[in-house]
Amino acid sequence: MSLQEILAKTDEYLQIPSVIGFERAFIQYLFADFSKRGCEVRMYNKFLTVSKKNSKNPKVLTAHIDRHGIVTDLNGNFEYAAFNVKKSYGINIKGSEKFFKKVGQRFIDEIVYAYNYLSGDKYGEGKVKSFSYDVEKKNLFFEIEGFSDIKRLQAPIPVAYKSQLKIREGLVSSQIDNVISISVIHQLVSDGFDGKIILTAEEEIGRSWKYIVDYLLEQGVSTQEIITLDTTPYADLRAVQNGLIVLRNKDENGIFNPDLVSSLREICESQGIPYEMKDEVIEAQNAKCLDGAEPKTLGKTELGRIIQHTEGRFNGATIQLPTINYHTNHETTSELALNNYYKALKKIL
Repeated sequence: MSLQEILAKTDEYLQIPSVIGFERAFIQYLFADFSKRGCEVRMYNKFLTVSKKNSKNPKVLTAHIDRHGIVTDLNGNFEYAAFNVKKSYGINIKGSEKFFKKVGQRFIDEIVYAYNYLSGDKYGEGKVKSFSYDVEKKNLFFEIEGFSDIKRLQAPIPVAYKSQLKIREGLVSSQIDNVISISVIHQLVSDGFDGKIILTAEEEIGRSWKYIVDYLLEQGVSTQEIITLDTTPYADLRAVQNGLIVLRNKDENGIFNPDLVSSLREICESQGIPYEMKDEVIEAQNAKCLDGAEPKTLGKTELGRIIQHTEGRFNGATIQLPTINYHTNHETTSELALNNYYKALKKIL
């Protein structure tokens, strides 16, 4: 059964670390895994492409492979990896004290392990005991019990969540963003999808769009049929338990291809696949906001950044899997939603 194969593949991928900025081991693993399917796979520094010979499918699937984690800095501190990588690129770090606390709390009491970012070999396990932050200096540091020897290793040393897929009462939990989408793509390839696939790093700091655009331009490809796969956060289990898949007309950065979005809606309706348009839901909620209440944002997606930075030369649509406990080691969706996600994609492609 495809659902069980997707879940097994997700658990397999979770064992290969891919902390943002230090994804090389996972890129190499994916290169080998997709090569076994008879695909033409090309590996680059921060992304890989997958295709089949004589492909005629015009659609381009994209998904990110990086995950949140921790890394040692040059002073031996255990720093939030996304901030560490942003600093290396000179990217401005935004966030209130509330945000810093929220991010730090996600790691408390979690079992983590340090690893060699080239091979993925583990150095040892520890437990996150506390965090500290400085909003002005944009620092978010962690204290990890059992990691005294790790600090002696030459920085940077990435530190990943110890993740195991948990399935209980129809719910699926772990650090599934965005391993679960890559597992679905692997199944789609096994089922015969022969379009182009681009799997990228650094989506969590808003840089994955660049790798996709640079590659498409280099290949002389012009397309309005990019389909970006990802998870998307919800505050409660409504969308997860109802098995929804999540579509969008737009995000904060761009308007998606209306023809492709319309086709996705029609396919879901004809197949009896429950879905909702997240931007429409957010706008309806904002319309009911009381005066002075802060409206919700439409959110930012990889596709929106592609549209923004190419002024619409490249476009497409997103298909997302609803989750709760976003960006934690306990991000949760449902078997029903995952099955609908796979079913919709198989029909669309």
